Amino acid sequence: MTKKLKCLVVDDDEICRLEVSQLIQRNPMLELSSVCTDAYQALDYLMKNDEVDLIFLDVMMPGMTGIEFLNCLRSRKQAVIIMTTDKEQAINAFDYEASDFLHKPITPARFNKAVVRVYAIHHQEKKSDNKPEIADTSNVSEDEKFVFIRKPYSIERIPFETIVLVKTLGNYSEFVTEDSKRHTVHQSLKSFFEKLPAQFVRVHQSYVININFIQEVTDNFVLVRNEEIPLSKQGKIDLMGKIDII
Repeated sequence: MTKKLKCLVVDDDEICRLEVSQLIQRNPMLELSSVCTDAYQALDYLMKNDEVDLIFLDVMMPGMTGIEFLNCLRSRKQAVIIMTTDKEQAINAFDYEASDFLHKPITPARFNKAVVRVYAIHHQEKKSDNKPEIADTSNVSEDEKFVFIRKPYSIERIPFETIVLVKTLGNYSEFVTEDSKRHTVHQSLKSFFEKLPAQFVRVHQSYVININFIQEVTDNFVLVRNEEIPLSKQGKIDLMGKIDII
């Protein structure tokens, strides 16, 4: 049986702590390790317990914010899911390679979607540690129209034109194709981005998008296939240089 992810909940709001704890306890992929009321308590817990796999972290907390907490854990091994009422704070969290963010109030469906993503990445990393041939390389074709990625029992050909966006996952990159499938490769976002053709632009430290799938551009987000992708100042400059505006 696949091992459950051990979880730590960090939130100063009692109701949110209770709701997230209950969602964790009802999810067969998760195990609740502890609940902390502030970032200082969480840091103390992590210093004494090194088996936490996933942290559910509130951003706006008194004393030490969630962002400041992440800054203390730059070399962390735990995945982090941000919980916030403010999407602007979520953008800042992606600079610290948060795995996902949950907008409060948190719905069970959105919670489970985030968990499935983190769970899949976590266990793929474990497999990669034991079997380096699994999803650990990607090679660009000579005519630069597609990429080959390794799967457990095959090599899959992915046309560049079908890639919607690419997201950083630490030393890994996850990209989504137009059929909504997610693929993970053992390459940094920077390395993977260098292999992509001209229709791709890095709009944020954590995201690369295919401009052919853009629906809308705002000051802070790019809407791609109904998903809001954070847009940094430099990302917006680079993006405006790629698209024609009538």
